[in-house]
Amino acid sequence: MPLNKFFFVVANCLMLAVILLLSVTMLRFTIEDVSSDENLSPLIPIILSFIVIIINCILNLLFISRRLPQQTTWKKLRRWYLVSGIAFFIALVFLIFSFIVAYNEEIRNDSNSNFAVALLVIILIFSIVGAIIAINQLKIINYSGNKKD
Repeated sequence: MPLNKFFFVVANCLMLAVILLLSVTMLRFTIEDVSSDENLSPLIPIILSFIVIIINCILNLLFISRRLPQQTTWKKLRRWYLVSGIAFFIALVFLIFSFIVAYNEEIRNDSNSNFAVALLVIILIFSIVGAIIAINQLKIINYSGNKKD
């Protein structure tokens, strides 16, 4: 199997850590700096994307630790794993797009902002780590699909 488990596990743990850090930071910002009469509904897609990515990373870690390579997988489990992978990819693309839009707004307002640099680092982390996770998750699905049930 051409899957490097070490990089896959590290990428999932890194993605989990970054998402949890961003979640706590967003929650703290919302509690401290946002007035109670402000509408927070634009944050719902970002929160849902965070939840999808967290669930997918946890599923990846569970799947890699319990299923591969010693046990074959079931069709239903592979199907849910594929759905999780597709949802992960969509959520990741949405978040990267949202961060690019925020980065452009920040650069337009203040070109020497530390927040813009932080957004750029987050975009790079999400792009690289997300690609590692998505590619390896497809390899796992293909590998488990080639085994007999």
